[in-house]
Amino acid sequence: AIIEGPVWVGDNSIIFEHAVIKGPCYIGKGCIIGNNVLIRKYVNLEDGVMIGTNAEVTRSIFQANSHVHSGFFGDSIIGEDARIGAGTITANLRVDRGEIKPMVKGARVETKITSLGAIIGEGTHLGSSVNLMPGVLIGNNSKIGPNTLVKENIPSDTLFYTEFKNIIKENKKKQ
Repeated sequence: AIIEGPVWVGDNSIIFEHAVIKGPCYIGKGCIIGNNVLIRKYVNLEDGVMIGTNAEVTRSIFQANSHVHSGFFGDSIIGEDARIGAGTITANLRVDRGEIKPMVKGARVETKITSLGAIIGEGTHLGSSVNLMPGVLIGNNSKIGPNTLVKENIPSDTLFYTEFKNIIKENKKKQ
């Protein structure tokens, strides 16, 4: 592993081979950083966080006991006890690089920032290969199915998924 800059690593944390960690960042107690993980500046991993193999993380907060596998997590907040499947991406920039204005209580909020990923609530589970658009808010204890594109906020206690099989059937009918 390569560790550059000021990096705090808590007791009983494990950093596997070929991980690169660039500070400043904080890694709490009992964390696991998998093989080939890239952690760039300004990352805060609270106690018991697992960042799985081949993940990239930058400017994000992972609350206690959240687990992610491979994917990209930028400018995001991941709630306590969240579980996120492999290949998930938190898009943190708009295509036009414009200001990201999340929807809060039915209205767009001006942030004056151009980098904002997702904010994911406590106990929420995402399947593999979920794509989250910039500024998306997902409530607590929700379930997002695999291969789902999330373009709008998801409230707490919600099951949300895209049924890819139906899309294929619809396309075959059109041909």
